[in-house]
Amino acid sequence: MAALKRKKDEASTALTTPKKAKTSKAAATESKREKKVREEKATEKLSNLTLKPEKEKKEKKDKKDKKEKELVKEIVKNKEVEVVIEKKSKDTKEKKTVLPKPLPKPLPKAKVARKIVDEEVSESDDWSSDNEEEAEEFIGEDAEGDVSMEEGINTNAGSSKSREAHATQKKLAAERKAARPNSRIVTRGKRIWEQIRRHELPSAERKKLVDELCQMIKGNVKALVFKHDASRIVQTAVKRGTPQQKKEIAKELKGEYVIMAQSTYGRYLLVKLMYYGDQNTKSQIISEFYGHVRKLVKHREAAIVVEDVWQYATSKEQERIMREFYGVEFAIFKDDSETVTGNLRKILEKAPEKRAVIMRSLFDLIKQLVGKDAIIFSIVHRALLEYISNATPGTNEVTEFLELVTEHLHELPFTKPGAAVVQLCITHGTARDRKAMLKALKPIIGQLAEHESGYRVILSMYECVDDTTLVAKTVLPGFQPKIMDLTRSNVGRIPLLYPFVGRNRRVIHPPAIQALKDLDHIRQTTSKKNLAQKQAELVMHFAPTFIDAIKDNAMELVQDAFGSKFIYEVIFGANDPSMGVPREKMDAALEAVAETAKGDPQDGGHVMQSLGAGRLFKLLVQGGQYDDVSKSVKVLDPPLNFHSMLYPRIQPELGIWATGNGSWVIENLLDARGFKQKEEVKAILKSHMKKLEEVARGGNKGSEKLIEKLK
Repeated sequence: MAALKRKKDEASTALTTPKKAKTSKAAATESKREKKVREEKATEKLSNLTLKPEKEKKEKKDKKDKKEKELVKEIVKNKEVEVVIEKKSKDTKEKKTVLPKPLPKPLPKAKVARKIVDEEVSESDDWSSDNEEEAEEFIGEDAEGDVSMEEGINTNAGSSKSREAHATQKKLAAERKAARPNSRIVTRGKRIWEQIRRHELPSAERKKLVDELCQMIKGNVKALVFKHDASRIVQTAVKRGTPQQKKEIAKELKGEYVIMAQSTYGRYLLVKLMYYGDQNTKSQIISEFYGHVRKLVKHREAAIVVEDVWQYATSKEQERIMREFYGVEFAIFKDDSETVTGNLRKILEKAPEKRAVIMRSLFDLIKQLVGKDAIIFSIVHRALLEYISNATPGTNEVTEFLELVTEHLHELPFTKPGAAVVQLCITHGTARDRKAMLKALKPIIGQLAEHESGYRVILSMYECVDDTTLVAKTVLPGFQPKIMDLTRSNVGRIPLLYPFVGRNRRVIHPPAIQALKDLDHIRQTTSKKNLAQKQAELVMHFAPTFIDAIKDNAMELVQDAFGSKFIYEVIFGANDPSMGVPREKMDAALEAVAETAKGDPQDGGHVMQSLGAGRLFKLLVQGGQYDDVSKSVKVLDPPLNFHSMLYPRIQPELGIWATGNGSWVIENLLDARGFKQKEEVKAILKSHMKKLEEVARGGNKGSEKLIEKLK
């Protein structure tokens, strides 16, 4: 049974197998057909995708060709252009009537030429025969060129036509300029201006040209001043003209000054009139600004003119101008009295009820000016000073003001009112405010130190800021690169020496001392440390640096009058061991100073030939300053002992010192405490007695004193 079943299965398998093979073959054939159909569809789709851009490109090109053909037809008035096309065949030469192809893209000259032709067509509808010939030359084949119409346009022909077209354009531009008002004056005036500005031009010829120029612009000045090139002509007339010619120009412009101030070009002439005009011209200009200052100072162009007006105005005119900053009321209702004042304190004393309105109006204007970067002008500095001087300490008036100007403080100290504003800000500020202020001022410390107003700001830092370490870190980096220049400057030495001398008139100018005193009542409420403590701490920070400078540059300092004063002020101020200067460093500086005294004092290059060296050696030898109260020298403790350092260096030339500029040095040497070689000095001097008596009779007071001591 099992065998029969197996045979039956095999037979069944044999019958079904061919049928399956047939089905698989049919399926394969059908699959190939479908694949072919799909490929054909894909090919057709790809072909469509490929041909579509080409078709669009061709359509676009045809459209462009058609447009250019129409343009050419219009240029030649629908005339056909005969072009002979030479074919490189053996026997044939045929003529064809064709239209030119579109201009080739790679030729920029052809583009320029086509553009010029287009412009000429638009400007004129009636072309002459010359224009037609030019167009034909431009379009057709150049008989001598190397490029045919089918290959492109001859570049030489295009270049030639381009030059001709440019010449035509220049001619048209000149005609347009000639049609403008006052073109003759401007053209001739510019030629005269070019000649006048030559430095080598003889004076007589220049005068002749200036007279011609002034006569030419007479009656037309108003029309010229607002144009760029024409304004320069009038400026030259103002600069080079006679006083009478300047007056005539100013007279023509009367009533136009406010408008000129707001003009980009007119303002330059206005500034020239202020500079070269006489006082009457200046007053005439300034009078027209009354009532407009508040508006003009906020104007981008006019603000510079207002600053110049402020600089040239008299004190009385400045007072009238400043009043306009306090509100519209002061601009409209002018005060022409002789006692007119712009001092806000005096105005508020007369009308205290207006204080709030005036202060708010002034602050709002200041805020606008700061936002417009007009804080650089000195007239604005005066307005800032009027506000902060009358602000109530500890109120929002001060707080708002400090917040507004702190980051702009570096713009202020280089004018007298600006420096006063910064001093008041430092005095009013809190510790946090002062830290921000010092940060803003740190980059310009070197400039402030040698500026006649700026140094006062540094003095206020010393007196108001309690953090002396912060002060030292702020100012010393600015001092160090130029310390030698500062020490030898009448102004620059003041911020260096203040910690050593305080408010002493022998170093600090009296007006600066008074300015510091005026701030004492505010400083006492905003600062904790007293002045003496701050000065001592500052000396500890400054002395090491300054002593090193003396040691390294002794010769230069001794030979300079201010430099020699710097030496003894620093040495006397830093001698106390509590100031932090090691004794060895101090002695090294003194030895360097003594070394400069070597040599013959009569030689031209010797330090004793300078003004300050004799006084320096005298003070260092006596070991202290003369006290007017006790009428005696206050000897330093510990003593300097400079006499012991100096004597070995001058001993070979002692007689010359005693009979010359150094006689007072030798006289103090005999009086010096602790000097052990007095008898030796006397013995040497006695050997020069005749010479001493001779110079004493000639008026040498030091030698006269020495003779008295030797008897």
